[in-house]
Amino acid sequence: MEKVFLNVAGFNLAFYFHGSKEPGVAEQHKAVFESGSEGFLTGEPERIDFEIEFRDRQRTDKDSGLLIQKNKIITFYQDNLWYKIILENALYRLVSRNSGVIVHSSSATRNNEAYLFLGASGAGKSTIIQLLNPTLSPINDDTSIVRITGGNILLYQHPIIEKNSYPKSSAPYTLKGVYFLKKSKNFSVKKLTDKDLIFTKLVKQLTVSDKTTVKNLLAFTNLFDEFFSLSFPKSKGKLTSYFESL
Repeated sequence: MEKVFLNVAGFNLAFYFHGSKEPGVAEQHKAVFESGSEGFLTGEPERIDFEIEFRDRQRTDKDSGLLIQKNKIITFYQDNLWYKIILENALYRLVSRNSGVIVHSSSATRNNEAYLFLGASGAGKSTIIQLLNPTLSPINDDTSIVRITGGNILLYQHPIIEKNSYPKSSAPYTLKGVYFLKKSKNFSVKKLTDKDLIFTKLVKQLTVSDKTTVKNLLAFTNLFDEFFSLSFPKSKGKLTSYFESL
């Protein structure tokens, strides 16, 4: 049996690739999985938070190909897209159980502090991190993980390969600001203090919206205060000056 271990958002995930009727299948799938998980690979940890087992499909398997237990998923070998689906499923379960949310967003960092950018499709999530580079270093282009840990708000990279690829790691970043984006001819920043309005905006960016995730999001909204609306043109100018001043 081949094994791979990942550390993502402070969680240890174990992936087991069982022997197959087809020679070399376990080794091949392990290699493919490792190549798409750079930055999160780790040695075998003392604590494992979630296990995922891959094996040949059995006659008794459900059509979904999934046997889901509390901290474990058993499934069968498929293509690379299936790995993405399984990994997202496992991370959602871990994050939602541990005071976290996964949001559609981009994010960038400086000195281990992160800024989160939110907005509808076309609002400029990808554009803004490109404009801010190298003032801020882009870390997420599509999806970010946010967790409340010991009273701190931490942001993590998501291991799924995104539209624009940036170096990945399991490192935590202290969240310094959340910005709701709008493209405009003029640059402006306004601090938001209406928590009901902020919560309404945040809910729209959840990758999964269920009772537990919404509860976690509400706790995050109430604990964190650095929310802003940000309008910006497609030029560096005042945008980079603003973030350089923070």
